[in-house]
Amino acid sequence: MTKSPEAVASPAVETVAPDGSDVRLFASGGAGFLDVARDPQWAPDGTRLAFARGTASHTSIWIADSSGAHERRVTQAARWGFNDTDVGPAWSSDGQWLTYQSSHENCVGTTCAGKWDVFVIRADGTR
Repeated sequence: MTKSPEAVASPAVETVAPDGSDVRLFASGGAGFLDVARDPQWAPDGTRLAFARGTASHTSIWIADSSGAHERRVTQAARWGFNDTDVGPAWSSDGQWLTYQSSHENCVGTTCAGKWDVFVIRADGTR
């Protein structure tokens, strides 16, 4: 994760060649200052990248192919309440599953901060 000039000062996910050249914006959080893209993790076969995207108080897990195309959201953190967050995706060794940390199951009213759980989801977004 780096700060990209194209991402309007928001944290973004970029790809870069091993020699440090060819820096490309892979995913940004959006145009707002508090929009973020973070926690990038390549699938074991290198064909997909999982990452967290959203705002400072709501992030969901997304997957895109290695070119950055065909993005899809596989978790829906923003539906729960204020400060619900899905972060830290990690792939299974066969690339069929993701684990991630989430605070959304621990919401009381509009407060979701403080307690985190780990969830497992299929890479297609089903449980």
